[in-house]
Amino acid sequence: MDPEKPDFSGEWVLNRQASSLSPGADAVQSGTMQIDHREPMFRASEQVRGTEREQDNVWIFERR
Repeated sequence: MDPEKPDFSGEWVLNRQASSLSPGADAVQSGTMQIDHREPMFRASEQVRGTEREQDNVWIFERR
């Protein structure tokens, strides 16, 4: 990877106490995002858990 470009790879965990969530998202209790960033590919999978629902998302971006 080009040393001038950031690498966001890793696991990111929502710190609920340190976060200000917008109205409608305040029911979120926990969230994690796993990122695999290898240029030109960026893949992120997210798990969000709240009081009313659970949601899993996956995004894949590839520059061509």
